[in-house]
Amino acid sequence: MQFLPLPYSSRGSAVAEPANPTQLAETAAYLLGSAHRCGVADERVEHAETALRDLIIAAARDPGEGAIAEARFVEIFSAIAAQTKTAMDSRPAK
Repeated sequence: MQFLPLPYSSRGSAVAEPANPTQLAETAAYLLGSAHRCGVADERVEHAETALRDLIIAAARDPGEGAIAEARFVEIFSAIAAQTKTAMDSRPAK
């Protein structure tokens, strides 16, 4: 397994990069939408959704950035969760 180098400051210590709320929203929505579509219990999906939305809002630098990330979450979650198993099965195998 190969590890990528961490960014370092001029003092030689590792520097943490700020979280990108839109990227967090897209990833969370994809994973939660897939979980919902695959039959994970609604209570579990809703609990995880609440925690992830709180994380997305906390990562936002301002309310506008949070609103953009929230809208992206809703867009992706709705699209992924609404896909039917039939639509997934109709894709050709690779």
